[in-house]
Amino acid sequence: MLPCGSPLPAQIGLQVSNLSKDNYISVAEELYELSSDGPDGSIILLRNCLEQVNLAENDQNLQVKFDLLTLVIRNLIHQPNLGTILCEALRFLPSVSEEFLANLCRALKLSLPEQIALGLALADAEDYSQRQQGLAFFETKVKELCEDPVPDLSEDLVERILWGLYSSEALLKLRSSFLRSLPALQPFAVDSLTMIPFFKDVNKEVNTLREFDYVTISESLLSDTILMDMEHATDVVSLLEELGFDCTHSVEHCKEILSQGGPLLEGDVARILGTVARTAKGLEEVQNIHGPFYNTLCNGEAITSKLSSWRVDILLGAINQLNPSLNWSLIVSSLDYEGFFLPDENAFTLFMTMYKLGCEDPFPIDAICSHVWKNDEGQLSFLRHAISAAPEVFSFAHSTRKLMETEEGNLKSPNHAWFSLDLLEILCRLAEVGHIDQVREILEFPRNHCPELLALGLVQVNIIVSLKGTQGSFQEEMLSLVLRPQFSQVQFTTEEEAIAPLWSKLWSLNAEMLKMEMVNLLSSNDRSAYGQVLQVCRGLKVLHTVLNSMPSKVALKFAVFASRKGSLNLEKWLEEEISIHRDSFASVFLSLTEERHFTLDEMDVSMDHSEDQQFDISAAILKVLYAASGLLSSGILVNNIARARGSEAANSLDSNVTPIEPSLQEFKEIDVDKAANLYFERVYRGEVPVQTVVNMLQQFNQSPANSYEWKQILPTGHNCD
Repeated sequence: MLPCGSPLPAQIGLQVSNLSKDNYISVAEELYELSSDGPDGSIILLRNCLEQVNLAENDQNLQVKFDLLTLVIRNLIHQPNLGTILCEALRFLPSVSEEFLANLCRALKLSLPEQIALGLALADAEDYSQRQQGLAFFETKVKELCEDPVPDLSEDLVERILWGLYSSEALLKLRSSFLRSLPALQPFAVDSLTMIPFFKDVNKEVNTLREFDYVTISESLLSDTILMDMEHATDVVSLLEELGFDCTHSVEHCKEILSQGGPLLEGDVARILGTVARTAKGLEEVQNIHGPFYNTLCNGEAITSKLSSWRVDILLGAINQLNPSLNWSLIVSSLDYEGFFLPDENAFTLFMTMYKLGCEDPFPIDAICSHVWKNDEGQLSFLRHAISAAPEVFSFAHSTRKLMETEEGNLKSPNHAWFSLDLLEILCRLAEVGHIDQVREILEFPRNHCPELLALGLVQVNIIVSLKGTQGSFQEEMLSLVLRPQFSQVQFTTEEEAIAPLWSKLWSLNAEMLKMEMVNLLSSNDRSAYGQVLQVCRGLKVLHTVLNSMPSKVALKFAVFASRKGSLNLEKWLEEEISIHRDSFASVFLSLTEERHFTLDEMDVSMDHSEDQQFDISAAILKVLYAASGLLSSGILVNNIARARGSEAANSLDSNVTPIEPSLQEFKEIDVDKAANLYFERVYRGEVPVQTVVNMLQQFNQSPANSYEWKQILPTGHNCD
């Protein structure tokens, strides 16, 4: 990672933007040096090249920049971390579509193998949209390669293409086409030790290390028989489903069936387990075809007994004998295939029984909770049943991130589902991609039975995407639903009584989300909200902090309520806010004084709604605004404040009060030292950024209306820069 303040991004950006025909060679050499220290330099260089090409329309040096981009990409294609560099570089572009990739490759004149490598790199992206576009582009280019083979394809690229094709069940047909084209693309592919997992020897089980030296060039061409077997290597799952329960009559019998699909890898086992769990019921009608098939294909003794369910102990025994070194974490990760779905609790329980028969390690929670699957419906079906499962069937106790356990929480969530932050985060992400109703239904139980656990979890998950067409994320919506009943239990009192421990926990975990929810509650039509929020703020001793983070209109209304309840000095707070925010806050405060009953009618019914109360509020605000007029830069705003103050005085019940006109002498009598001290005091407390104060002082210095006293403190402000 680049150190903070590194000049590298600026150097690379300047060189790329100033690139021309005259300095192309020297700039290219310098950029090569700048980007050769690590992946950060390559990411910055590629990003700058893409931005220059993407934004430049009439740039006379556009072709030169295209040439540089071509050079950069062709150099990166042969690096193992191409995927990371490409995804990071593309992250800030407006959109990455298959059309964008095609146009980019056409403009850069990349060869077909180079385009495939580009698509493969993007298919490994963390971002779901980029990954989908990369897979689509990869699929299109492999089809072109099969239709028009490019001879002498590199062995490394052949291997990467095969891994890409075997990673998706949707690419099954394309996989077969590629395997048929392989002799023309790379006739010596079978010689590679790394390629052996993709091929099957139908005659015998090969000891790879012993016989590898005997492979000769004359024997390297793929035979039609091997290719045919490779095309049908994944059909064992369909075969198992068609033949039914009797496949698990015995271990040897089951091994014969499973051996029809070639080497048994993790992806195959994942599909087998998913199919067995999904078809726990409903296969009775296919049992009559098992015997004839077994006699024909396996040359074994016909099975006369009819099983009515899968014997999973037999199945797992056969799987472990065929491949005793299976990686079960990888098997669970491979459940993300098209067609995986657990229809009911029995299917889930059967799946977990098979997992425990095959592996003694705790279930890998990360495999199902770390990201949204391509088959998100299948993922949601697994999670739904895992959440409601008994602890002996499934537990989230081994989650990477979880809440601190409590005795009460253990009673309400015995399998630790609602302690798991990994679970809660993936549910929120699934809601964001279109499963909002299903996730709401799942979260209904913790919302009603353990709302405190759910609230503490929601403020800790990190979701940055929001639903299209809405103003907030699902996480924010759910937090509101959980916290509104908790706020309703808070009773306002005149004394600072202790509040529930939940509020201090929420504040310490994520104060920003709690403040956001307070703002949402105050903006609602609930007339008791002001008292509830104030009581929580008083209990946490954070009233000023909360006020300073609120939108100015909401903050003023809440400040008025707090002052009437004896918790805030309204005039002092107004002075502080205007001294910091000046015109922006002053204009909002002035507009609110013109709205009669702007706060009292919206607040708690226990407040006095008399005209005297309303006049006192407006008068207090106008008094502070008028006194601070010299701090404002807008002459129109100053005149409006003076006019409003005079109007307020004329309409008061005291007939002796006359409208007040502002005088120059009053503007000169502002306590500048006091205002300046307020600025620096709030900077010290961390309530206002230093740069905000510096910018404000610079504006005063440039203003023709600033006073001599302000000029005296300007050097102090500049020293903060």
